[in-house]
Amino acid sequence: RLNCIEVDDKLVAEKKFYSAILSILFTNHYCFPSILSAEEVYVNAGVEILQKTETIYRSYIFDPCLKNVAKYLRRTGHQITFLPGEIELNAITKQLQQSGMKDGRYHYNADGVFHADEFSNIEILLSEVSNGYGSNSNGKSSFDHYKAMFGMLAMLRTLAQKYSKGSFDTFRKLKVHFLHGHGDAVRHWSMSVQAPGVFVMNKEQRVEVPVNFFEKNASLIPFLEFYSTVAGACAETVETMGLLRAEHVSALRKTTKTGNLTSIVNPVIIRLNEGKHMTIVADEGPMSIPGSPNCDP
Repeated sequence: RLNCIEVDDKLVAEKKFYSAILSILFTNHYCFPSILSAEEVYVNAGVEILQKTETIYRSYIFDPCLKNVAKYLRRTGHQITFLPGEIELNAITKQLQQSGMKDGRYHYNADGVFHADEFSNIEILLSEVSNGYGSNSNGKSSFDHYKAMFGMLAMLRTLAQKYSKGSFDTFRKLKVHFLHGHGDAVRHWSMSVQAPGVFVMNKEQRVEVPVNFFEKNASLIPFLEFYSTVAGACAETVETMGLLRAEHVSALRKTTKTGNLTSIVNPVIIRLNEGKHMTIVADEGPMSIPGSPNCDP
């Protein structure tokens, strides 16, 4: 039995994407009668509800937005699957096992993950939500930030092992991604390898979550643009992975010796423990470098 994948024209896919993101916030009481959604922030939730727990915040905002990013990517030919919930990050489990940590307790559960289906389900994005909307728990947000940092290091290492014969020139163009919700905003971080042993974690963008209906005219467009940029960044990641795979396959067919990415992309990966490490990292981040988008803690 063949699985049929619907691929839309890019403009059609973009229209569906923007409509779907808007439907997370609106009901047909206000507009968009054809895209009624179960997640209706302005009518069924509001700030008071979103502030209650991390799970509520994720259910109303984070998961629906990422689900629609994945749908958009699939409609434009990039086979991405979004897994919500406490999802084990396979990359860090693999790297810890290779380091001798084979106990089942040594793993990382992310709040959400993007898998690249065409590349053996390798992970390219993870998400974390640190408490309910508006929470300023520095300990939790810092812990999630550093936990995700090691998650991204593991993702890059896993990609380097998978396509070890690819060129470093191509690999350094590759980015993996992290979406982090804390306070009243969502941050989009990326990580790449710019030189042997040099890993760069960069805040690509930040957007406030438009929870106030009366401020919608000022806040909706940046919110839409934020997730559109996330989708574009993930598409670029998948396309770069395609180039790496082609280089890897080509190198395997040659008799001459080629370089090996695993010797270049070899970070130290630590499995953080919330009970042990949260107070240690509470005052250490997340911090943005001067000049990064909407610089903030």
